[in-house]
Amino acid sequence: MTPPFKDGELLLRSFERYRAGMPIPRIEKDSPYPPVWLWVFGPIGLSARHAVAVGVTSAVAVTVVTILFLGPMSLLEGAFAALLLISPCFMLGIERGNGDSLIFMIVVFAIWPLARPTGSALAAAFLILLAASLKFYPIAALMGYVKKQNGWRFIVVCSMLFATYCLLSLDDLKRIATYTEGWGRDTFLSFGCMVAFDRVYLFLQQHSATILAKQWFELAGLATALLLAAVAISFTARRRLAASLSVNVAGIGFLVGAAVYLFCFLMGNHYAYRLRWLVLTVPQLFVWIRERGPAYRRAVAAAAVLLVSVYTTAWSYGALRNRVTIPVDLVNWLLFAILASLLFSAVRTDFVLLLGRSQLRPHLVSAGARKT
Repeated sequence: MTPPFKDGELLLRSFERYRAGMPIPRIEKDSPYPPVWLWVFGPIGLSARHAVAVGVTSAVAVTVVTILFLGPMSLLEGAFAALLLISPCFMLGIERGNGDSLIFMIVVFAIWPLARPTGSALAAAFLILLAASLKFYPIAALMGYVKKQNGWRFIVVCSMLFATYCLLSLDDLKRIATYTEGWGRDTFLSFGCMVAFDRVYLFLQQHSATILAKQWFELAGLATALLLAAVAISFTARRRLAASLSVNVAGIGFLVGAAVYLFCFLMGNHYAYRLRWLVLTVPQLFVWIRERGPAYRRAVAAAAVLLVSVYTTAWSYGALRNRVTIPVDLVNWLLFAILASLLFSAVRTDFVLLLGRSQLRPHLVSAGARKT
């Protein structure tokens, strides 16, 4: 696209306007980012003329961080990871040069302390909340606390702090939503539960056959995704399909990557560069494949479908676009179902233990009262 790193250039220009005294609502109209971006990065002095330098630096940094996260791999696993890094979806994020690369790196830096027994869970919580304040959807990364001791306390407290932040930022959120809705959501280079239904709505609108408002199509997409997730979880629970997961970089990374992807999918529509978050699931998928346990087949399927997704979702099909989009959407829906199953398998025991403790506590209290 022209100019290079277009999304990053727009973000950097908003910093210029902020320093020049332009009102934040006016800045948000052209660059729909929460004001936190302006408050944190505006005073640094970056401007649109730095777009190429910032874009190249960001590209190098996010690639290095991703390779360090993946860790040691076999030759076959390394080839798989290399194919991910050069895929159209990952390259789309590099080419746009927007803030998602920074968000990704912040969350990866939160995974490392979470994966260590002596790591600071408080520092990880700060990083996740910082990422969520900048882009909102990374709040799903709190799933990484499920396997940590007293992790549920962090999830509850961080969720409350995030909800408070959203309430305080409600006016900005409404403005940003209004501006982005006015631009319209793209139905190509995108994934999510509403993408296919948006295409149906646009097709009917072009042929003057629309009988329902667009919101009903969006609700249908969300309802379909929730139903599919429920079916996948029910199938997993009935078959008692386990998926052992350790508290290490691979395990915590899978929880975070799968949760962020599923959350983004349910939100409805995201550009394909956010499929980069799925790279966080790869080391744990490799572990399950090596173990050849109950999660082996689903891990193989997830890896295969993931590779197909990152090569098809952001590809330019030209005149064939209308014929290819349906199979591409089915790939992403299949990936959603597999990851929902694996994530449920990985955290099922933790939820059972949590429910067991919550049910046991009233009995212990009443028994203590009788003893007294």
